[in-house]
Amino acid sequence: MKSTREIIEIFENASASYDEWYGKPVGVYAFRSELVGLEALLPHSGLGIDIGAGTGIFAKYLSTDERSIVCLDPSSGMLKEAKKRGIYHRS
Repeated sequence: MKSTREIIEIFENASASYDEWYGKPVGVYAFRSELVGLEALLPHSGLGIDIGAGTGIFAKYLSTDERSIVCLDPSSGMLKEAKKRGIYHRS
């Protein structure tokens, strides 16, 4: 079994290309399906939390004027990619 640190390292190494899968036909379908499911579960307004947010690909689409999403991820590489999207603000 891999340690927590080893698992985080896997995501660190994959962070720059992690979202490429979502550009492939099966990835587009999976993304849309997951997004529909998440939208159905989240309240229309307020605050949500995305634990294991990765690159923030879902938070980008789930954040609205009425709903804020807080992203948490142990991988600094993933959060760096989220920052490129303009959705990561360290406080």
